[in-house]
Amino acid sequence: MVLMSVSMAHVFIPISTTSLHGIGREDAGVASAVLNTTQQVGGSVGTALLNTIAVAATTAWFVANPGEPTDATTKIALTEGYTQAFLWGGFFLVAAAIITAVFLRIGKDAVEAADDSAVVHIG
Repeated sequence: MVLMSVSMAHVFIPISTTSLHGIGREDAGVASAVLNTTQQVGGSVGTALLNTIAVAATTAWFVANPGEPTDATTKIALTEGYTQAFLWGGFFLVAAAIITAVFLRIGKDAVEAADDSAVVHIG
């Protein structure tokens, strides 16, 4: 749990900072709301997609191995389904990393070039 919490902090904070970079003060609230909504919907759709992949792979295993299901075959089929879902999840993660590395170009120069009107001050 600690590892997951620390990892999520190292992912969500840069995503939020990068997503809100260059947003004017008057649009900061709307941009933040859109970012949060997109994260929630994306998480829900991603979970549903990976669940669909796991169920489809489990069902495909049962179809390919006919017979009366036993505890052992059920465990094997479920393992196959989860394995496929994790493989596809890993593929999506690698694809997202490649897309981010290729298309995301906000560096130190862009931050220094930003004018003061794009900075959101809290407090």
